[in-house]
Amino acid sequence: MWIGIAAVVVVWVFVAIAVAVLIGRVVSHADLEEKAEVLRREDRSRGLPTFSA
Repeated sequence: MWIGIAAVVVVWVFVAIAVAVLIGRVVSHADLEEKAEVLRREDRSRGLPTFSA
């Protein structure tokens, strides 16, 4: 019985870590997109060509 409870706890810990990593990547990606947009605006204001993929 204790092994089963420990297994469930371990699974929940791994799930929590995976969710935290996923949320961190989504937030990091959003921050990078925001910074990229600011840099594109600055380049346009200076008359530099922009390269968008």
